[in-house]
Amino acid sequence: TAGVEQAVAAATLLRRTELVVARIEVPPAEVGIAENAVRLWAAAHGAAVEPTQYSARSAQLTVLVSPEDLEALAADTARWSSGRRSVEDTGRRMADVPL
Repeated sequence: TAGVEQAVAAATLLRRTELVVARIEVPPAEVGIAENAVRLWAAAHGAAVEPTQYSARSAQLTVLVSPEDLEALAADTARWSSGRRSVEDTGRRMADVPL
């Protein structure tokens, strides 16, 4: 039926893959700039940005990124932060990503 055809056409195919959990720590004054830069980068590279974690002295941005793109994230982070921020590889996680 037409409804089933529309549902199938709108469905996103996913594959399960291992991603790097990359963290960037920034001071509160830089959170807006950092979140914007990270979200733009993630959208362009098929990465996922998790909710920002806040503490009294800093905020942690977490990006789930393919291992091949970790160096690119680190380079772009160094660029937008003028070398003040770096990316920390904090482990691996399995996640579903669009094909």
